[in-house]
Amino acid sequence: MVRGRFFFVFFLLHSFLFAAENSIRVGPLPDHLESFIVSLIDGAHTRLWVAMYRLTSAPCVHALVRAKQRGVDVRVVLDRQVLGLPVHTAARRHFAQAGIIPWWGGGGNLMHHKWAVIDNHLVTGSANWTYAGLNKNHEVCFLCDTPAVVQRYVTHFIVLTRRISGLAALSPPSNGAVFFIPDHRKSFRSALIAAIDKAERRICISMYAFTSKWCWQKVIAAAARGVLVKLILEPSQITTPAYIIQAQKFGVKVKKYGVNRDILHDKCVIVDDKVWLGSMNLTGVGTSSNEENMLLMHEPSLVTKVAACFDRLFDGL
Repeated sequence: MVRGRFFFVFFLLHSFLFAAENSIRVGPLPDHLESFIVSLIDGAHTRLWVAMYRLTSAPCVHALVRAKQRGVDVRVVLDRQVLGLPVHTAARRHFAQAGIIPWWGGGGNLMHHKWAVIDNHLVTGSANWTYAGLNKNHEVCFLCDTPAVVQRYVTHFIVLTRRISGLAALSPPSNGAVFFIPDHRKSFRSALIAAIDKAERRICISMYAFTSKWCWQKVIAAAARGVLVKLILEPSQITTPAYIIQAQKFGVKVKKYGVNRDILHDKCVIVDDKVWLGSMNLTGVGTSSNEENMLLMHEPSLVTKVAACFDRLFDGL
């Protein structure tokens, strides 16, 4: 029993996916994702462009300051709603002293991104750069150095900063693999609905907040026609228990995370041979109005490994 628990924590506390042009691997990570992110920052030579909903991890803040001091181009976009939070005071002070002036996005809706372009690499996923996000929560983190994907995020960072500065900026249309919400909300929704409607074998969702009515209806319909549907949900965010009751009547298998006091913060969807992951919860604002990002991947070995991680977590609950 102890050995199984260790395996679960080591491989799944921070399910890590790496996709380069010629290599893909899933975990294990160092003991904490935080040390891994800091190592990436400390290894940056030219560029550190960070779009982050919450950035309070002291090791990450200090690493960004060190990067700025050694001449790296450090740019940071944060959500403006953190301006009044005491937990962000220290980070803002360190940034100001180093000459790092954040752009403050969001406003009426959240600037909910959790990604960074580090030189020619992209780090994205569900984890905020906070103590909990990088040390305690169950998160999904993805590191990619595929040039076409990285360039999409570079372009969108410029879009974000121009908009915050009051300048006109449009994100290029989605290429079917990278989706930025709200710019690509229609194409993302169409792509996800089409995938669920055509699903033949499985739909696996690991999600912090899942309240979108249309998405619930689609997965229930898939289960009703015989598709295996498995959900892992964060208990503290279950606000629509009626959806769960209805889904279970049609054979949807639902498990609540509930591992000690840690939080399931994943935003991951597997449909047959496709994987979506990023910052977006399956909620009304998440799929329509927040600033979010989602990646769609088809690479067979990656999908197999992500599905294996999901199954280990599901079976262990």
